[in-house]
Amino acid sequence: VEVAKIAVEDWLHRGIPYSVVLAGGVGSGKSHLLEAAAYYLLARGEQVMFRTEGKLREEWGNGSFTYKSDLSYALIEVPWLVIDDMGIATWGDAGKGLMDVVYDTRWRKRLKTLVATNAKAVDIPARIASRLGDVTLGIVVNMTAEDFRLHPE
Repeated sequence: VEVAKIAVEDWLHRGIPYSVVLAGGVGSGKSHLLEAAAYYLLARGEQVMFRTEGKLREEWGNGSFTYKSDLSYALIEVPWLVIDDMGIATWGDAGKGLMDVVYDTRWRKRLKTLVATNAKAVDIPARIASRLGDVTLGIVVNMTAEDFRLHPE
């Protein structure tokens, strides 16, 4: 968890990394770190978009994906993007393509992107994994903490 905190702090305060992926099991603290980062950015007056992937899927609706929608544009252009639960939503080909465009464009523009996932690396589309995992621009932190819900203090 400490390595993840340092990675998120660097993401917030330094020019690099542009992307941070927190990967790990349920209850390892990924969502808490994402929420804290988003609240910090909002308090600083930054433009930030925070969504779970499931919420994005819901907002885009059933099959009404478009590359020119306000939501798509915001995901691509917002200076700070925070996505929780990457890999949890069920996407059709159009949705997968749209998420590919979002991550690819943000990677090319070097826009700040913070992602949390429970998904295994093989379950993330290769092009997206390549951009988010680009070691010259980002970092992937594997979190191994136990589920805090199963082991309350």
